[in-house]
Order: sequence, then structure tokens, then C-alpha cells
Amino acid sequence: MKKTILLLICFLSAFGAHGQEPAPPTQEWCEWAFRQLPDHRDIAEVDAKAFSVDFYTLLKIAFAINDWEIEKDPGYIGSGEFLAYWYAGNGDSPLSLLGHTIRYKVGIVQDGKTNVDITIRIPERSPYEPVNLRFTMYLVYENESWRIDDWFDWNDGMNGSMWKALRGYIRWYANQIPEKQ
Repeated sequence: MKKTILLLICFLSAFGAHGQEPAPPTQEWCEWAFRQLPDHRDIAEVDAKAFSVDFYTLLKIAFAINDWEIEKDPGYIGSGEFLAYWYAGNGDSPLSLLGHTIRYKVGIVQDGKTNVDITIRIPERSPYEPVNLRFTMYLVYENESWRIDDWFDWNDGMNGSMWKALRGYIRWYANQIPEKQ
């Protein structure tokens, strides 16, 4: 009887530990991670720990390709220009406007993944109405912490996924390498 109870306790402990999801990211973590995005900054200026290993690797490669493009054709705006535009666009950053707000809404954690919907509200400025810019940080729980695994720009009329843009840019670069004669 004691063996059965002990076996049942071990089974329930193992079952409970296996199915347990990590706690969702906190508001503070979301704010910190958002500040790590390389919007109009070089990848060397951000904390690599904010990103999954795979996503950060793609970023490092893409930024190196962008450096190659700039060195190859100084003064030319290369195909890697998209690396600068995460949330601020080509004009003033929405974070520089007085009265802006940022809201982080964390999704449900499932299989060690979640997402954070981000809304940057730009206050009314004559002659414009208030604007809500929408983004999503896709997260993965890796190495005992939440990490950004993709960034999606809902305001972008095209694809929106940074992961897909990075992969496309890296493929483009691979086609720029001439065959050795």
C-alpha cells in the first residue's frame, strides 16, 4: 500500500511538473524587451538576452549584410534599410511625441510561447486624429527566460513579420555572391 501511494505521488509530481507552463512575462519585462528593439540603432546597442538564439542570429547576420551593403556602395540606401524600422517609421518616433502611451497586452502562455500585443497611442495633433500603432512581439521561453522570437508590424501594408523579412534579406544576399570562376 505504501509503495502504491509513493508511486502515485511520484507520478503526479512528474506529471504536474511536465505540464506546467512558465509564468507570463511581466509588464516590466515587456517594457525592457521593447527598449531592446534596434529601432534606428545598431544591433550592438541592444541586449542579446532579449532575443531567442535563432532570432538574434538572424538579426546579427542581417545587420552584417547591411554593413556590407553600406561599405560596398557608400551613400546608397541598401535593401537592409528595413532593419531600422521597428516602430518609429521614417519620421519622428512616436515615443518623442508628448502624451504618447504604450500598452502591453500579454497573451495566453501555451507550449512555452506567448505574444505581447503592443499599442502605441499617439495623441491628437491638429489636423490629425489620434493614432494607434499596433505591433506584436512573439515570445518563446528559452534558457529560463522569455525571449523575443519575432516582431510583427500590423501597420505595415506588406508582410509585417521581421523574421520573414530577415530570411528574405539573407536569401537576397546569398544571391549577390558571385560564383567562383
